Amino acid sequence: MAGKLEINIIPATGDEWSIHDVIEKRKHQLQGWADVIEDSKDELADVNQIIEGIEKINGKSYPPRHLIFRALELTPLKDVKVVIIGQDPYHNEDYHGNAKATGLSFSVGRHCPPPPSLKNIYKELVTTVPDFVVPEHGDLTRWAQQGVLMLNMCLTVTPHSAGSHKQIWCSFVYKVLDAIVSKNPDCIFVMWGRKAQEAKNMLSGRGKYLESSHPSPYSCRGFFGCNHFNEINRMLRERCQCQIDWNVDYLDGEEDGSGKEDESGKEDGSGKEDGQDGADGTGETA
Repeated sequence: MAGKLEINIIPATGDEWSIHDVIEKRKHQLQGWADVIEDSKDELADVNQIIEGIEKINGKSYPPRHLIFRALELTPLKDVKVVIIGQDPYHNEDYHGNAKATGLSFSVGRHCPPPPSLKNIYKELVTTVPDFVVPEHGDLTRWAQQGVLMLNMCLTVTPHSAGSHKQIWCSFVYKVLDAIVSKNPDCIFVMWGRKAQEAKNMLSGRGKYLESSHPSPYSCRGFFGCNHFNEINRMLRERCQCQIDWNVDYLDGEEDGSGKEDESGKEDGSGKEDGQDGADGTGETA
């Protein structure tokens, strides 16, 4: 079981900030990745220039600026045991008009109901993991605080345009993955679907892989029964490392470290999702 978790309050920031501004203003939270960020100055400068150009045409990007690097903030490099790889951030809004994307793969705000793919992840958990309790929300912060890096292959997206930034972040993500396997050669990489499995090209055979179809409603038949959550803990147990408590609600005595909450009240009822899982019509089904 995880111990008491630190509160990680995330102050709101203006979307006029550049990527450089975000890194400078949040360098304390990002100190666990300081070397990677320093080594990626050129790549991040390119990212910033491209995003600024896109935003002049299409307006803002998701997630809000202060949440772009939240996965790295919550899971310092030295603590990474598992990486759950997503595609790009959710590109749509919740019932209140706020961006669903919170900087963590598959995760949404604490007051946002779980999207379809995450519902299927919960179904797999409740079927295979004893004592897992299905929550009403989709906030996976608690996994991140136990050493599970919730990393999207792309850290930003244009609203309502899945995959719109898919090539922009490749060089930076490569350096993040390279740093992980250099620090922890036995890190477990969870890859659900073809897009996530493209990360193998960056890893060049390093690390340990768990692969299946994507949990999207369009491909979940190949996801159900993968037993990845138990397999992760088996591998960690064999290494004498702390196992992951997959429950996402906080236990008595634990603090909710989810930070700024993403208000939401209802799902739109469409059953469709964004670039997080290809249920948006992009053709990605596995």
